[in-house]
Amino acid sequence: QSGPAVAGESPPSSPEGSRPPTHMWRALALLGLWAAQSLGAAVPPLPPPVLQCQTAVHPLDVSPIRSPQAIHTALTGLFQGKDVAEVGTRSGDGAACFAQVARSFMAMEADPKWCEKLSRRLKAGNVTIVCKKYQEGTPDADVYTWWQESPWLENLEILGHLSKLKADGRIRAWAQAAVLFDEGEAPDRNNLHRLERMPFWHRRLRNESRVPFNEHRACKKAQPHMAAHFRFLKVKGGICARAKGAFVVRVYDL
Repeated sequence: QSGPAVAGESPPSSPEGSRPPTHMWRALALLGLWAAQSLGAAVPPLPPPVLQCQTAVHPLDVSPIRSPQAIHTALTGLFQGKDVAEVGTRSGDGAACFAQVARSFMAMEADPKWCEKLSRRLKAGNVTIVCKKYQEGTPDADVYTWWQESPWLENLEILGHLSKLKADGRIRAWAQAAVLFDEGEAPDRNNLHRLERMPFWHRRLRNESRVPFNEHRACKKAQPHMAAHFRFLKVKGGICARAKGAFVVRVYDL
């Protein structure tokens, strides 16, 4: 199994049957979508899920230590048959599901401890683990996804990095970003509103879905076994108060 192309190499051609349209038709489609958004038309939701991650994967973590499995499920339709790269994979609960529907899956994890665990867990032939910061070895992919974790992962920094790689021809021209926002987290809400006020990214918004989740019971069961910095997190109601709510998933053209 050959590894993924790395930024700097020539992006592969689009798979048969999923080639982008001609420049003329693509330009017209983008113009029509931009006009619809400018007039306040609703942005299309994510494609329907093709796999239930809650039943397909036995999780090692719980929300809010990782993104909820309901969000993983919501992303499967978008990821089906594509080359997918995730920034910040941790223990791989999402990756274990995404790899079942993606053509290839690339886990970018900078923490050596989690990289080692991912190498033992993710054995599928279509999975590649990149044990580097995303700035140091961004693979070429159709879709990139992450949930920001300040100060290590910041939405605008990652979007800017990927957008520059695309402009430089170092990742494929049709690449997209699937960005996760937790409505219960002030930094995520603030970042979501900030992106809404940025014309550059507003014009590139292609899909948006609000996905409710509830892993409160699983979180309470796991809480006694969590690391101390999670168990005693100073938030109202404790860490498990964040284990239910809703995420917004936005897909941007890079």
